[in-house]
Amino acid sequence: MPVKVAVYAGKPAVLAYEFLDPLRHFGLPFSFLSDEELVKLPSYDVLLVPGGYTGNYIPSMGSKGVRTLLEFVEGGGGYVGVCAGAYVAGLLKLVKSEPVRVEGIGWVEIEVRKPDHPVMRGY
Repeated sequence: MPVKVAVYAGKPAVLAYEFLDPLRHFGLPFSFLSDEELVKLPSYDVLLVPGGYTGNYIPSMGSKGVRTLLEFVEGGGGYVGVCAGAYVAGLLKLVKSEPVRVEGIGWVEIEVRKPDHPVMRGY
């Protein structure tokens, strides 16, 4: 059974549509979820959180959306944050991090909190 993917497409997630081509390429079923639709998150396996306006993500999701997201991840749901989505993971304490903005590229240390989670399969 394929993984059911949700893509956060709330107001600040202006780069949500950047996920279209890779998701289609791999034939993964997915849905875009607005801020109000985050309550549907429990019916998915993983949430992709794209780039956008970092400082607006949490206020835009609202307390109910944030609570749903945290419960989803704590219950074993996957979270993949790209760009601002990675910063949001740190702000929500989903990962141990200290957000630092620098120009260019470099190494970033991450901590895998649940190595036996299905999203880590094959790594």
